[in-house]
Amino acid sequence: MARFLMLLIVVVIVDAYNHHPKFPKSVASGESEVQRGVKIVDCNGTHDKLRNDLIVKSSCGEPKEVFEKLTVAGSFLQVTPSHVWVKRCVGLCSYGPTGSQCTPTKTRKEHIPVRIFDLKTKRESCSTYEMVVHESCGCCVAGAKECLAPKIFNPQKYEYEME
Repeated sequence: MARFLMLLIVVVIVDAYNHHPKFPKSVASGESEVQRGVKIVDCNGTHDKLRNDLIVKSSCGEPKEVFEKLTVAGSFLQVTPSHVWVKRCVGLCSYGPTGSQCTPTKTRKEHIPVRIFDLKTKRESCSTYEMVVHESCGCCVAGAKECLAPKIFNPQKYEYEME
């Protein structure tokens, strides 16, 4: 009985030193802590430059090359190539009104040469696949008539400016 009581006391003491996830340890002493993928580090010029570069890269602006799947009607058809690089409007609209999304403001159609193989008939045919290519982007609210022009993040002012 005494051993059981001693074991219970040790478990309670050890559990008291475990911190609850809602109440993390203080990092005031300068120690770094990793919690949910975030490591607390000292702010310095290199840290700020890297952060500012990420903000610029992730902002809505010029269309970026993305790898997109070519889909054809019918589960028995295979298209080659199955994926292509195409310009798309992607990025954050941190400076736009609430609900803004990086949206194409100008597009064009491009016809990509492909081969389509029919698994049922074992026949192959040549064709073209019509892709919409984004040429310019803006931050738009769904249903709005006009989009805001893209802006570039200015790290000296910590704000976005017109291109």
